[in-house]
Amino acid sequence: MRLLYNILLHLLFIPILCYLRRGAFQRLGFLPERVQNIFKGKKIVWVHAASVGEVMGISRMVTELRLNLPEYSILISTITTTGTNIARKLSTMGVIYLPLDLPLVVNRVFEMINPKILVITETELWPNLILQAKKKGIKVIIVNGRISEKSIRRYQRIKGLFKKPLETGVDLFCMQTELDAQRIASLGAPSEKIRVTGSAKFDLGVDIPSPEEIRRFLKEIEITEEKDVLPIITAGSIREKEEEVILDAYQLIKQQIPDAVLIIAPRHLQRIEFIKKALSKRNLSYSLRTKRNQKGIGKKEERAVIILDTIGELLLAYAVSSVAIVGGTFVPVGGHNIIEPVTLGKMVLFGPHVSNYHEASKLLIAADAAIQVSSASELADNIIHLLENPDEMSQKGLAGKKFVEENQGASTRNVEAIKKLITTESRESTESTESRESRESREK
Repeated sequence: MRLLYNILLHLLFIPILCYLRRGAFQRLGFLPERVQNIFKGKKIVWVHAASVGEVMGISRMVTELRLNLPEYSILISTITTTGTNIARKLSTMGVIYLPLDLPLVVNRVFEMINPKILVITETELWPNLILQAKKKGIKVIIVNGRISEKSIRRYQRIKGLFKKPLETGVDLFCMQTELDAQRIASLGAPSEKIRVTGSAKFDLGVDIPSPEEIRRFLKEIEITEEKDVLPIITAGSIREKEEEVILDAYQLIKQQIPDAVLIIAPRHLQRIEFIKKALSKRNLSYSLRTKRNQKGIGKKEERAVIILDTIGELLLAYAVSSVAIVGGTFVPVGGHNIIEPVTLGKMVLFGPHVSNYHEASKLLIAADAAIQVSSASELADNIIHLLENPDEMSQKGLAGKKFVEENQGASTRNVEAIKKLITTESRESTESTESRESRESREK
């Protein structure tokens, strides 16, 4: 199975490089000289996180690694360009593209970097990467491990490819849930190497806006009266076509709660024109956040919808809102951060597509801190109920905030596991050296 895998990779590596485009030389194992020089002679922890979601998930862990292992430098590898851009903000030492999973390629990179440990996030199961690390005596740990229902079916079909890497190549599996632990065991991971440490996504730090910041934001969007503050709905990180669902729901809400205000924040600012067209089609008045405090803007009849055309203010919008809708969940992109508004004590609603936060979404729903809906009418019905029952909404929001706080700590547990493996590796290396020197002494 592994031979066939390697043959296919050799045959397809040019199309793969054409598809990935950026960082082609790095993906072939040719690292820039400046990167090689940065890590020359240093103790390295290599952390691999595939894309944006995984990189964000390791942010707290990377911070704690720096504090707990100050003598080590942290290298982060990613697969996507967007993941690389985010990773550069976390690593002060270096970020590279993950080399293609071919023995010669990954071996070349290991020789250049020579890490003490390879930390693989979620479940990036690259057989040659794992086995080559094992051959070189490099410890391997999977942290924040998860295997979705879709992934387990795919892995089961090629189970033979992962049997040896999982049985002998990985030293420890730190999985998010019991179900993830069962799934990795079904692929061949030894049960004695599996731990359940929770989801690091609950550890994502949220800079809670201060009361002064909230007051300033409300003033600038010209919502200053206490009675105006209650019926604010913030729809954050809205992706292509999701504005249709959000605005259809909002029209239904307005029939029951005429004073309801909608703040809509597109994931990408270039989508603002599409949102404007969708609003005009429904005869809904709107204003841009950046023009909200200009003369003539902010009258009651013009408050219907505020388009957040700025970067970095979504948390403020969540903070002033009564209820939050998270985008990327009504279209099949996997969902954006559903935990942020919960951390601020807000009830959160999202659509059916939450694969990026699969386990977290189930836990939040079970804790009565989140509501999953499948249509505009269902979204509207739930929001109307919450806005008409403010005490219930507030209690659920605070319960959600408490739930997130109680489920934090996975990053710390993962760091402790990494430290333990490094300590074990160092002790084994010392004992091996002493044994060799003793044997050489006897031979003399």
